[in-house]
Amino acid sequence: MGAKSVTIVYRRSHKKMPAREIELNEALKDGTKIIYNTKVVEAVVENEKIKSIKCIKTEQINDVLQDIKNSEFNILADSIVFAIGLKPNKELLVKQGIKFEGNLIKVNEENKTNIVGVFARWRCNAKQSNCLHGNKRRKKECS
Repeated sequence: MGAKSVTIVYRRSHKKMPAREIELNEALKDGTKIIYNTKVVEAVVENEKIKSIKCIKTEQINDVLQDIKNSEFNILADSIVFAIGLKPNKELLVKQGIKFEGNLIKVNEENKTNIVGVFARWRCNAKQSNCLHGNKRRKKECS
């Protein structure tokens, strides 16, 4: 995608991240910044283009994830890729105007959503999730 820099924002600790350690190490080696214990609250969009994302710090108390009051901050961004996770936060994304097919993000053949600069990959988009789960109706789209 030609990014000058990449930042991964993850709501839990490094220990709780579902990615494999080898994947994280490769990302770090490639210069990716990882911000743990941080939740994306909303995307700041102007003229249908991403400008930044609003975030809040989180902490886990007795296995319950909680937002830390007064810890909001923004991260400048011109693209967002939803890549890790089993299902997207539909409430947050609908609020931003992102279109869905059922409970999965609607994308085109390049994994682009209806918002410029916002992409969805693997389990959270309608096309690839169907590929992963063997949906015969969409088998041709997967190859």
